[in-house]
Amino acid sequence: MRNVLMVLAAALFLATGAVFAADVALGQAEPESDASAVGWDQHPAAGNWGGRGADGSFAVAWEHDSPDVPDNTGRFAEVTIPGRPGCLPTAVKIGWLAGVANDDFCVLVQAFKCSSPSSPKQYVAIGCFNEDEYNTTETWTENTFMLPPNVFHPGQDVTVQIRVTGNAWWGFGTWGQLGVDYVKVMARCGSGGC
Repeated sequence: MRNVLMVLAAALFLATGAVFAADVALGQAEPESDASAVGWDQHPAAGNWGGRGADGSFAVAWEHDSPDVPDNTGRFAEVTIPGRPGCLPTAVKIGWLAGVANDDFCVLVQAFKCSSPSSPKQYVAIGCFNEDEYNTTETWTENTFMLPPNVFHPGQDVTVQIRVTGNAWWGFGTWGQLGVDYVKVMARCGSGGC
């Protein structure tokens, strides 16, 4: 019965329009040419990094030489992913390293109210990840954050900001905090929007 419900849910989702994913593989120059990435440490220091070492296939959201001040300056990085005509952004997926540091973070998107598209854009929180305890291992994982309704038009670019909320760990001065592999924007094509 559960499998039937999952198939029906998938069919209903796909009936509303094709699914499209635009992504940025952080740390790799080629994929980033279509996106604007700001605040990322593109050259992390050597280390295990969940088995990858510092191979350049990811970036760090809170750079090791950024200030730690009360207004969170330096604790965030962002990327703008170009929209696709006719496709309404619906979710953001983050591939990140759950490591030995306190890797708590929040995800925000720059958006506006559909009822007032000329109003200035502002950052809207779409979710946070909070660890209950520190990890003793490093594991690459993925989290999906749904976008709120009525904040995007089909084809609109999506600026995703990742804010590190955990305290700096003992190795911060060398490695920084929160390794991120990719940011994806999921969209439904052929559907309405604002």
